[in-house]
Amino acid sequence: MLAVAMVFLAVGFATGLCLFKIKSRWCPHCGATTVANVPEKGTPPWPPKR
Repeated sequence: MLAVAMVFLAVGFATGLCLFKIKSRWCPHCGATTVANVPEKGTPPWPPKR
């Protein structure tokens, strides 16, 4: 019984790791985000110019 539970835990853990990697929003080569952060309309640029 314990062996069966350990197998299911291992399969679930491996599945979770694979799904996280697929959903990842980080570039695997450089570490930059793969989604652009576009400011909303009317939002001033950051940092504010003086």
